Amino acid sequence: MNMTIAEACQVPKVLQDVGQATREKLITNGLIRSYKKGEIIFRDQQEVDRFYFVISGYVNLYKVNMKQSQKVIFIYGAGEMLNEVLIDRPKASINCEALSEVVTLSYSRKQLLEMMEQDFGLTLAIMKSSVKKTRRLYRQLANTSNMVHVDSQVASKLWKLARDYGEVTEEGVKINFELSISFLADMIGSKRETVSRIVNRFCKEGLLRTRRNIFIVVDMNGIKDYSKE
Repeated sequence: MNMTIAEACQVPKVLQDVGQATREKLITNGLIRSYKKGEIIFRDQQEVDRFYFVISGYVNLYKVNMKQSQKVIFIYGAGEMLNEVLIDRPKASINCEALSEVVTLSYSRKQLLEMMEQDFGLTLAIMKSSVKKTRRLYRQLANTSNMVHVDSQVASKLWKLARDYGEVTEEGVKINFELSISFLADMIGSKRETVSRIVNRFCKEGLLRTRRNIFIVVDMNGIKDYSKE
């Protein structure tokens, strides 16, 4: 992707309403970088001295448990800030991996903190971004409760992925990155075999189509209703 830093600055949501002086600093100090699918942007507990924003593509933010299993926390696309936690200290608290070809815009921790001190609009936008993620975590914890059936969790996750990262096609809403059964199972914290059976059932019921890690939600309303059961 050939994009100037000035153009890239228009993508992140938290950079939309900054003052003119801040925008000039963002254009002067920004760094654009591309990542290949599967490349690690930063690792959990790694010393990180840059704030990252997604300009294009999709990333997976995940933790690894004691059994070395991956637990997907968030999937983010263009416009999202990846590591607000650097405000506290220059160390990552999660792993970040490119799910596709990804372009990021980044700023040194020192530079962005100085801009936040001088521009309350920027500070407030980043605070709101962090609050939004906290609320999403609350909902995810509720949805992964043992009281919620796994088929409802799978339906809910597919509906949200299609809503947030989908493209309308003649077949339905196609999720715009490769999604394996194993990865879907990691996202909801369930066994691969269980999720595979549920996905096959959704396909037989006409709610979903899959082929080579491509998921197409045929019936958005139907799968949303399933998520509420």
